[in-house]
Amino acid sequence: MINRVVAFGCSFTYGSGLPGCKTGNNTTKISSKPAKQSWPFELGKLLNVEAVNKGVPGSSNIEILYHILNFDFQPNDFVVVMWSLPNRDMHFISGTKKIKPYRQLGVWMSARSGYIAEWLSRVEPVDSIIKSWLYMHHADLYLKSLNLKYIHFPAFPHELSEHRPDFIGPIDNLYTDGISCIDECKNDRHPGPLSQIETAKTIQRILKDNLSK
Repeated sequence: MINRVVAFGCSFTYGSGLPGCKTGNNTTKISSKPAKQSWPFELGKLLNVEAVNKGVPGSSNIEILYHILNFDFQPNDFVVVMWSLPNRDMHFISGTKKIKPYRQLGVWMSARSGYIAEWLSRVEPVDSIIKSWLYMHHADLYLKSLNLKYIHFPAFPHELSEHRPDFIGPIDNLYTDGISCIDECKNDRHPGPLSQIETAKTIQRILKDNLSK
């Protein structure tokens, strides 16, 4: 029995570019809530359960892991982790308590912090990809320890498949379908409404296959 869908990810999970969720380019202020047409809410409709969208635009994979470890799960949650692009990072901030005690690091920051974009562009892909596998492995062990139903669903699995490290064993419930990209948001390159629905349907099929085993 499933009571909630809980989704983690970046802008592809948050629903950037969808109606009511303006994110456009990197200078546009994001809305305060995820888009109602994003795939987590579409999946909630298909399963007729509550959906909790914990996607954060610009998230790195370590940031996604951070949110997983800090979330208050319930016993009957179905967790979907849509891992992001590997070449992102973040750093933690000391001092006073903050809603987000860290800052995102991404190549889109070139206008504000050119050295950050330059550094990220020079890091070898193998570095960020292997680190992403470490984050996935940690999340897998953690979610398994909670006896939750969960799947790993990377947005772009081909990015991760290039440098899978031999020292990390099999990760349970890893699916490489990837997010559907059959349409784009208006004035935005993020997946559009049809892509969100198709992604939700794909995850629904995966869940049904898991429950039938």
